[in-house]
Amino acid sequence: GNLTFDDLKDLAYKRYKSLLFGDGPKSKVKTINIITSSLDEDEQKLVKALCSKVSSKTVKMKVLNDFQPKKTSLCIASTSSKNGVISKQRTLKMMRAALAGIPIISPRWASYCIDHESLTPPEDGMYIQTLSAKESHFMKVQSIDKLVRGCTAHGGVLAFGALHEHATFTNEAPYSLLEGFSIYMCGGWK
Repeated sequence: GNLTFDDLKDLAYKRYKSLLFGDGPKSKVKTINIITSSLDEDEQKLVKALCSKVSSKTVKMKVLNDFQPKKTSLCIASTSSKNGVISKQRTLKMMRAALAGIPIISPRWASYCIDHESLTPPEDGMYIQTLSAKESHFMKVQSIDKLVRGCTAHGGVLAFGALHEHATFTNEAPYSLLEGFSIYMCGGWK
């Protein structure tokens, strides 16, 4: 059937919750491997504080230097909007996390967990739903079909999370984003 934006959000959030809090054995220590992207100095300190203050006997948090497909379970990135749903920048780390269906969360979540002295599920406005785009016409909300097929940046992070969750639920292979496309990249690399 046809999916609404709320359906996509629900599927993505279900995936994110299972990645962060899982259904594994409670006696086993769960490791949450975090990558960070475009954080300022204060936000980086906040993530370090999160890892040291919230880690416990059952949860260990570790910051990785780069995205690792089989290990990364969370990306924490700066946001450009007060409600936190649009990233401040679009980086390779964030794009890889989004494509893999990994949650991208604002640093507000780290502060929230520290304040509550526990690993707490992110609230709705703490998930980054959209990676910023250099061209504003890519940010326009188009049809839900175009959102699901990756033709718009708006809600794109959620769309990939939802696609991965749907594939898990139905035992289908995840949607192949770049199937049939050629990619040409230009510009300088730092």
